[in-house]
Amino acid sequence: MTSAQAVWESWFRAFLTIHQAWPDAVEVACPDGDGGRMRVGYLADPDTRLGTAMAWCDKCRRGIYISRVSVPEGAPMAGFEASAAEQASVVPPDLELFDPDPAPPSTA
Repeated sequence: MTSAQAVWESWFRAFLTIHQAWPDAVEVACPDGDGGRMRVGYLADPDTRLGTAMAWCDKCRRGIYISRVSVPEGAPMAGFEASAAEQASVVPPDLELFDPDPAPPSTA
């Protein structure tokens, strides 16, 4: 596993802790150890409740996104067609998101 993959994996585990605990609120520390707390929001189709999850640290504003996620009932969600302001109320627009599950460097 590359160092980038290990970083992504630590953020993914933090997301899973929150996602799987829903509707129970759990406090998850930022994987970077900066003292911040993890937050999760979803952009999804309101009918199917399938979409993209964003998990970020409220302090460093870094995080990950995961596609094709089922949104738990009652979780913070904005529709894909929602206005930018509505989406920003669920997922801050200024996040620095890591590349999804980075692959090891190509040897070709």
